[in-house]
Formats: sequence, structure tokens, C-alpha cells
Amino acid sequence: MSDFNIVEDPIVATDSFKIINPKIVERINKDLAAGNPFHYLFIGETGCGKTLLGTTTVIKTNVMWEMVSTMKHYQEHLRFISSDYIDKMEADRKNDNKFSAVCMMIDDLGDEKPSTAASHDYFGGLLEKRYLYIKRKPESRTIITTNLHSDGLIETYGSRVYDRLCEHFTICKFKNHSFRKENLDIVEG
Repeated sequence: MSDFNIVEDPIVATDSFKIINPKIVERINKDLAAGNPFHYLFIGETGCGKTLLGTTTVIKTNVMWEMVSTMKHYQEHLRFISSDYIDKMEADRKNDNKFSAVCMMIDDLGDEKPSTAASHDYFGGLLEKRYLYIKRKPESRTIITTNLHSDGLIETYGSRVYDRLCEHFTICKFKNHSFRKENLDIVEG
């Protein structure tokens, strides 16, 4: 039995979402309407609506979510470890405890800057932390957005992390191209 409220106002697969695969919206609406927990991995090109659909889903649930931008989160981590804080490890640990939230959205996985082996190891560890949390609390909810496809996720975070994501996450592949390019206004002369 889920602790989440049933959402009666579904996400509409028109207007802003006309570019998003309606099967993805249908699946999310089914889980929201039943009050089910869920874990989605949104994969697709830049600008295809992953973050838009993720944040809309978060708003529809009407519960508190921990929102993490990978680039901002990693910059905060670097700030802690290079700082003069007396207890910088404790400050960094509190920052990383976000990955133990009941409801969590990780936006732009793979966009940590600088993109180094250290940043990939760091986020790989945080993804494993989230995996362990989900195993203990399967009634939780998670949305991860990324421009990396399966091979890119394996290359960046390792096959172990990708395998663990596959165990609990519904992988939603966005087939569309950037909606920003559709509205491109080019004047030649």
C-alpha cells in the first residue's frame, strides 16, 4: 500500500507535451492515478522535454521532493572539500543526504562539471546510495533525467551502477529532438 495521494488531475499529453512520447505520459498518469511509488530514468537528447515532464510530474504529486541539479550539486561538493570548514566532511555528508529523500529528482545526470573520473566516481557513489535507499524503501519515488544513453551511462558510471538503475527504474526513452530547434528563427541576408 502506498503512502502517496491519488492524483486525479492527469498530465495532459498535448500543448507543452506534444513532443513527448504519449506512452511515457500514459505510464506516469497510471502511477499517479493509483498513488503508486515509481522510479523513472528519462533518457533522451537535449531539449526533448525530459526536465519539463519531470518537474510537471513532481508538481502533480503534491508532496515534497528533493531536487538535485548534478552540476550544482557537484560544485557544492567541490566547494566543501576545498574549503576551510572545520567539519567539511560533515557539511558534505549533509549535502549528500539529499540522496536519501523519499521523493527525489536528479536533473541532468552526466552534466557534472568538471567532467572528470573523480566527478563520475562521486556521482556513481551517490547513485549507489540512492539504489540502497530504494531497496530499503521501495515506496519512494525517483526521477532521473539524462542526455546519456545506456552506453554513455555505463561508460560514465560503470556497468554496476547502470545494472542497479535497471533493477528499479522504468527507463523512458524520449525519441523527439530538441523542441528549441523547431522554433529557431534564422535570418540570412
